[in-house]
Amino acid sequence: MKLDRRRGETLALLLLGVASSSIPLVVSGWWFDVTSSGQAADFPTRVALGASGFVSVLAGTIARARRPENPIGTWLTVSGLLGPLAFMVGSGSEILIVASAVAFVTATGLGIAVLAAFPSGKLGRGESLAVAATCLLVLVFRIQQVVLADPVRSIPGWREPNPFRLSPPQAAVDVFSIGYDVVGIGVLLVVGFWLARRWLALKGPGRRSIEPVLLGALAFVAASVVQAAVEITEPNDQLVQAVRFVHTLSFSAISLGFMAGLLRVRMARSAIADLVVELGETPEPAELRRALAAALHDPSLEVLLWSSETGTYTGASGLPVADVDAAAGNRAVTALEREGTPLAAILHDKALLDDPGLVSSVATAVRLTVENEKLHREVQAQLAEVRASRTRIVEAADAERRRLERDIHDGAQQRLVALSLALGRAKAEMESKPGAEGPVLAASLAQASDEARAALAELRDLARGIHPAILTQAGLDAAVGSLVERSAVPARLQGSIGRRLPPQLEATTYFVVSEGLANAAKHARASEVLVTLSLADGELAVELTDDGCGGADIEAGQGLQGLRDRVEAVGGTLEVVSPHGSGTTVRAVMSAGEVQEAR
Repeated sequence: MKLDRRRGETLALLLLGVASSSIPLVVSGWWFDVTSSGQAADFPTRVALGASGFVSVLAGTIARARRPENPIGTWLTVSGLLGPLAFMVGSGSEILIVASAVAFVTATGLGIAVLAAFPSGKLGRGESLAVAATCLLVLVFRIQQVVLADPVRSIPGWREPNPFRLSPPQAAVDVFSIGYDVVGIGVLLVVGFWLARRWLALKGPGRRSIEPVLLGALAFVAASVVQAAVEITEPNDQLVQAVRFVHTLSFSAISLGFMAGLLRVRMARSAIADLVVELGETPEPAELRRALAAALHDPSLEVLLWSSETGTYTGASGLPVADVDAAAGNRAVTALEREGTPLAAILHDKALLDDPGLVSSVATAVRLTVENEKLHREVQAQLAEVRASRTRIVEAADAERRRLERDIHDGAQQRLVALSLALGRAKAEMESKPGAEGPVLAASLAQASDEARAALAELRDLARGIHPAILTQAGLDAAVGSLVERSAVPARLQGSIGRRLPPQLEATTYFVVSEGLANAAKHARASEVLVTLSLADGELAVELTDDGCGGADIEAGQGLQGLRDRVEAVGGTLEVVSPHGSGTTVRAVMSAGEVQEAR
């Protein structure tokens, strides 16, 4: 409802602006002391006056919508609405003459107030006195204009006499007119000097919004000085009309400058938004400060980040900042928080405070960057912990495999070897004894010995599957070569490592080859498997390629998934390429780091 009301007010003001701007086109008046060249020659100036008034109304409504708490928007709007009426001097109506004078003084005073208070909208004591003095000066001008004008003589075809006209001695009128013009030019030059000095003193982000307004005001002052000089010299009518036309157009220079300043600020906000994308998720603090300072034209800008470890802010150099206000000096401080917890502090030119929207955009950009950086660090820490946890799990599993292999080798396997030897000796003794029972017992003992050897072979295979002793004793090349020799599918080995690697890498590579050969035998219906080992540029690569039916899916079976988890646990990657009918390639790449020499 509040938004609809604001839109209704804006529409109403714009419609009033259109109506007010139409007044110079449809209502007759004295119009700038129209000379004997006639009113027709003054029509372009009427159009310029109406256009200048509407531009001021438009700029004011934009300012009101953007910052309703700032009175500058209202001042521009009222000045634009009164502008066309301000020049309705005459029409034979006493009421209209008085209303025009009031409108003229008010519109001029509001225009000066805009310049004096821009961009904050606050008038100090000195600025208020300047506005009052200007109003008094233009009031004197309008009074002398009204009491001295003779429209019947100066405007062809005009019949209504001036009801306020006086008839002082012409010499006194000439002296007063010249004196007033000289004073007016002097005042304009002083105002121009003040504007130029203020413009030249601009620096940092203040230039963005203030500079176009000051340049517009300088253009208006220059046009006014030229207008006054022309009125004093009284050249031909065509030059007078041309100068008045340009001067009238210059009424809109301040409003146009105001809108240009708004456009530049909006572009600056867009630049801040683009800056967030350009910087990426986690820019360095120094890079963030540099980019923001360049985008805002504020070389003094500094970003301090909150450190939860030290409980203080830190600068781009990483050093703690104990007192933010002391570090800021003459700069403003914008603090950023998240749920009551400090995030960062921006030290910037106070001129930025004149545009809260721009400050908000900068704060949002910094907040997003800081929060992204914190989130990135948290995610990286969690990811590192997950990787470390997976590595510990794999290492623990490998250690347990080695323990089981040793237990089997030193325990049950040795007992089966001893049992097999004992059965062999018993068989030999039974065969050497005479009698009918000897051969029968010897056959039984031979069968028992065969079963023991079979159990020993199975136990050795089991131990090899848990953790191959050859891997620990002879290294990766020998262990993979053993797998290739015992493969159920014809396989051949290409390449070698030639040195020992960390146990975890050797075990991972061994089980990639073991699982790949087993899958080729069970599912691929392959006639051959090529196993390739390579170690180059600190990377260990193992690849198995078969000529089977293909169609293997890493997501479908636990075997390949387990291999991928194991490879990723050591910081590697596992890739499976298996188009239907074209064989399967399993490739694992792992970082070998600083490899160990053969041991």
